[in-house]
Amino acid sequence: MQGLLALKRYIQFLGRADRKEYWQFIGIVAVAYAVSIIVGNGIAYMQVGLLPPSLIFTMLFFTPPLYCATIRRLHDRGISALWLAAIWVLNGVGYTLQNLRQSALGTAADTLLALLGYANAFLTIGFVIWLLLHLCREGDPAANEFGPPPIAGDGATRNTESSQLINQALIRLFSSDPIKSEPKL
Repeated sequence: MQGLLALKRYIQFLGRADRKEYWQFIGIVAVAYAVSIIVGNGIAYMQVGLLPPSLIFTMLFFTPPLYCATIRRLHDRGISALWLAAIWVLNGVGYTLQNLRQSALGTAADTLLALLGYANAFLTIGFVIWLLLHLCREGDPAANEFGPPPIAGDGATRNTESSQLINQALIRLFSSDPIKSEPKL
């Protein structure tokens, strides 16, 4: 099962992940969340407004590989991982506007802040749809700036390719000439 490859590559940002690997891993994460809610008696916790400890542990365990798999999936489409940071920025703007609106209730600024909040919400929803479309589409068939296309079902080859990408990145980082990719002797 290719979805387990994402756990094998727990915090590996470099390389590419094909559609099958990514969505199988998303399925594994969804099942793990559902099981942790059931096992942790989540409904009783959620009625009080708390998260069950089993769900918190599951979230902490699956968040790093989920981000890494998403980054590798974006790389497969030829998209930089910095686009993923836009979610954090848009959420930060939304929370800031909400806090400003709470302090300006009943004033003229309240209406403006509400409109800006709605605009930010629509922008966030649009960005999430754009991101999901890219996560669902097939990856680049040829090599792109993030490496060669993933080979389906061949974990050993993927790890070798990822190791080569890491080595190339380290060589570029420590070489005196950033254009050349040869190490200093």
